[in-house]
Amino acid sequence: WTIILTYCFWFLKLRRTHFYVPFRMTWADALQHCRQNYHDLSAIESAQENQMVANARDGNPQFSWIGLYTSPLEDTWLWSSGENFNYSSWKEGCPESNLSGSCATLFKYRWMNIDCALPNTFFCYQWQMELVVVAENKTWEDALVHCRSLYTDLASLLTAAELTLAKSRSAPAQAARVWTSLRFLAGEWLWVDQGPDPGDVPLPPCPARTDRCGARNLAAGVWESRDCQERLSFICYRNSTERGSNRKQLSSTSDYRSN
Repeated sequence: WTIILTYCFWFLKLRRTHFYVPFRMTWADALQHCRQNYHDLSAIESAQENQMVANARDGNPQFSWIGLYTSPLEDTWLWSSGENFNYSSWKEGCPESNLSGSCATLFKYRWMNIDCALPNTFFCYQWQMELVVVAENKTWEDALVHCRSLYTDLASLLTAAELTLAKSRSAPAQAARVWTSLRFLAGEWLWVDQGPDPGDVPLPPCPARTDRCGARNLAAGVWESRDCQERLSFICYRNSTERGSNRKQLSSTSDYRSN
């Protein structure tokens, strides 16, 4: 069989949009609200994103929950969404170390940790481009056709956020290994939905003729070049639809594609 791909790529990325929710709730209730109506409490991973979120309140500075918390049993700050904690914008003197089991709020452009039981407004986010795990086993080409026919495209899993989300979404389907849009064509690895830029994916520069399709081993956390005729589960991109009515959307979205 042959597959013909042109260099007219759709630049699909896993993006998330943040929403300001004006209701006052405890951190735990805010988390439940976000997970029921959006995806999760907002995670902030850059100064640019922090500024966008802070500007969403129309000049009305107040404490608003974000998804950052620490438990009484751990001395580590974690995002409720499970993403890596790599960026911070703490106010001077924060986080206060004497507050065990506290949660983070955004006040103006700085973060402060306070008692999680206090009622505050909050920020939620949802993925603009969602990941759909298809438990049906197909060849790589059939998986590509399936995604483009019923959804948007085979997923690329370019970032740590995408990999974390893919692993959690795949767990119920018991899909340890999944096809991605990674393909070896014309002497190079490329993402069929992105273009010839595989980034830091460690795959052989000259794979065997049969093993020229890229899969992600979610159990082991590694990339694999595999026989394109092998039948695996796979992950598709799907455009998400807005949910909920009492929310304010930020004017732009955060883009988490690796450079």
